[in-house]
Amino acid sequence: MTRPITVGVDGSPESVAAAAWAGREAVRRGLPLRIVHAWQWQALDVAIAADEDAQAGWAREVVDAARGTLTERHPELTVTAEALQQAPVDSLVDEAATAELLVLGSRGHGAVVGFLIGSVGQQVIAESTRPVVLVRAGDRPAAEAAG
Repeated sequence: MTRPITVGVDGSPESVAAAAWAGREAVRRGLPLRIVHAWQWQALDVAIAADEDAQAGWAREVVDAARGTLTERHPELTVTAEALQQAPVDSLVDEAATAELLVLGSRGHGAVVGFLIGSVGQQVIAESTRPVVLVRAGDRPAAEAAG
């Protein structure tokens, strides 16, 4: 069974960079790419996303945008994308279990100085039995080691 490289996206600059890195890595390794966005419905005070349908639509837009960008950049790459209505940490740990590796965006510095990993990423790394790669916003191919 061929394991894909799986990338979790949420529309943030970090996840956009993670998707770009995952796409390049999948091409290098000759593996398929799976894009996921895990979300749980939450009542929000923001009128535009106050209901479950609006949040589900946004989740689909996030994965569709990532898929469109990556298939345009890498037309030879097999890409699947799915919005998963499940708890993000549990869902990403489950996705990692069936992947060659899981790629996530690093959140950068949070409210606490030196806090480099978002809470979801931190929990996924702690629970995953497969490799997890964190990518910072601003990732560029030129920044990768020559091989």
